[in-house]
Amino acid sequence: MQGKIENRTVYNFKDKNGKLRKEITLYDVRYRYKDPATGKWKQTCKRGFYTKKEAESFLVKLNHEQNSGTYVVDSGLTVREYLKSWLVNYAEHHVRKTTLEGYANIITRHLIPYLGNYKLLTLQASNIDVMYKDLAKNGRADGKGGLSSRSIMYTHRVLTEALNHAVKQQILNRNPAISALNIPKIKKYNASIYSLNEIMELLQAVKGTFYEIPIALAGLCGLRRGECLALKEEDIDFTNKRINVNKQLQQIGNTFQLAPPKSTESNRCISGPDIVFEIIQRHIDENHKKRDILGNSYNDEGWLVCSDDGRCKNPKTFSRAFSDMLRRKGFRHIRFHDLRHSCCSIYLASNVPLAVTSKLLGHSSINITANIYAHLMEESITDAGEKINEAIGNIHPKKE
Repeated sequence: MQGKIENRTVYNFKDKNGKLRKEITLYDVRYRYKDPATGKWKQTCKRGFYTKKEAESFLVKLNHEQNSGTYVVDSGLTVREYLKSWLVNYAEHHVRKTTLEGYANIITRHLIPYLGNYKLLTLQASNIDVMYKDLAKNGRADGKGGLSSRSIMYTHRVLTEALNHAVKQQILNRNPAISALNIPKIKKYNASIYSLNEIMELLQAVKGTFYEIPIALAGLCGLRRGECLALKEEDIDFTNKRINVNKQLQQIGNTFQLAPPKSTESNRCISGPDIVFEIIQRHIDENHKKRDILGNSYNDEGWLVCSDDGRCKNPKTFSRAFSDMLRRKGFRHIRFHDLRHSCCSIYLASNVPLAVTSKLLGHSSINITANIYAHLMEESITDAGEKINEAIGNIHPKKE
């Protein structure tokens, strides 16, 4: 066995129960370890065991970890120090800016206040479970109760991802977040959708307002919110009736930025019904009139969806404004993103092939489309059976 145990006598020292003793024996474990950074062997000492049995247990565990390749050097890092370092050295270079902003908020508001002072190597699943339990009761920033199950799940995912990287870097030999028990279960969200008739009625109700283009693009072409708000005049090909979807508008801090679409497949060129191009053309004409009136005061960057002075719309407040508009005009409540689901429903009901629908929506694979919209395909499955029956009947008509 690698390492040895030494004993020493100390005076006027508190025992394990906190009682002051004139004289007490402590045990130290001296051992060697290989520094993963340099590959060289170093010698160190773990001091202060109250009993020889405790020292022996540590030494056995140490040898097992070294033999199995799971030993990690105690760097003294706190969870706070590690998470801040992980944000800068990893997340900042591997995730989108909006995702990074979300990670930073979760780490700052939840993870560091609850877990920040723990040593990274001593963090236990029980510590994480206590955090999740309290977040569910008192986690809201406004002090009005707990976080939703979905918010706690996002917190769990960020912590798990961060600690997984600590394991890969040999800073930890295991990820305690994986063993947490108080992880909430999220109920699957069943989107509410509008029929084609409801979308057309809504378009009539918002005619002439800035809502008209994004509602038409989401409800009839399947664009995401950020994709709708990012479109410029240069992205519209009226001759061939094509829309180039190659970016999305995001808010990072207090600034608006154009970013690549959600995935490679989201970078796409789509078509759409005539009414969409009619709406776009009408708004371009209106925007040009406002530009001519305001002159240099007009922010002429070519946005399709914009304020009266030409400035782009805030993506973070747009969805809330959309919900308020529905309420004012007496329409049934749905999320803005549900217009995209509505569009898919219309495509499937119109017998547009699933592969084509997937491409129009910009999904990274046809399987994603099939999984998300499986409930919308049930009627099509029934229709398919009836069509096969009809085809068989044409070939082999029943005898009277």
